[in-house]
Amino acid sequence: MRALLGILLLGGLFLTVAGWQLGHSRSVRARRSDRYGPGPLQRDDGWSLLVLGSASEAPPIERPTGRGSRGSAHGRRPRHPRPSDPAAPAPPAQSYAPDYRYVVQAGDVLGRICRRYYGSASPALVEALARYNGLASADAIREGDALLLPDRARLDP
Repeated sequence: MRALLGILLLGGLFLTVAGWQLGHSRSVRARRSDRYGPGPLQRDDGWSLLVLGSASEAPPIERPTGRGSRGSAHGRRPRHPRPSDPAAPAPPAQSYAPDYRYVVQAGDVLGRICRRYYGSASPALVEALARYNGLASADAIREGDALLLPDRARLDP
């Protein structure tokens, strides 16, 4: 008898939660539809349609080349011809994004800032960033100081 009562109680609880979930998801969909309009792939039964591939025939999205990425697919650096090869054309002049201005917060250290912004906290990178900002050492930052964080290519030796 207790087992039957427990099963009925759990079943009732399950149905209550399922009803709440259904009502909640409907209200979220309605709010989203009011805010953004109906989606292009929204079906009448409430499910969305997911299309993999290039059904829209839009050009592929290019991978960003800033803040921590290496600038080419699969994390590899692009290969440039060696300067000793006389037949190789000179690499194009690099254009850099403007420096990012970062205000040092309480508890910040240059290594963590490098890891957060560049994805690495190697000692050479930390020292290069300290030199770029005219600091006497990597430990010479204080709360409220403004640091300039350039493209990583400008810091790599």
